Amino acid sequence: MSNIDMNAPDYITAKKRLQKIAADAYQRAWDAKNSGEKIGWCASNFPQEIAETLGLCVVYPENQAAAIAAKGAGLKMCEHAESMGYSNDICAYARISLSYMDIKQCEEMDMPQPDFLLCCNNICNCMIKWYENIAY
Repeated sequence: MSNIDMNAPDYITAKKRLQKIAADAYQRAWDAKNSGEKIGWCASNFPQEIAETLGLCVVYPENQAAAIAAKGAGLKMCEHAESMGYSNDICAYARISLSYMDIKQCEEMDMPQPDFLLCCNNICNCMIKWYENIAY
């Protein structure tokens, strides 16, 4: 059994710890972008060790899309992507991300626009086309 006192004043839940980790990562990306550093958008299936080894600052559109949807703006973003001509049967993460590329802001979860992209295809057939459209 664990000796963790969940009622202790210094106890932080896993949810709060993860929220802080994510918030810190996005803040580092914004700080880097604002100081002139190049920011990349990285597919979740791209080997993170490459970006880490090269010292690249990256954020993850799939994580942003999930946060946008969880905070209630997924439908609005998907409908915007569909109004741009994207089919409603492609991945909702892709539609949210492509919509974000067009409107460039979303109060539910903003992240810096990319200067470069990192993508590979080992989990999803939609991903390469999604990132090709972001690059365009």
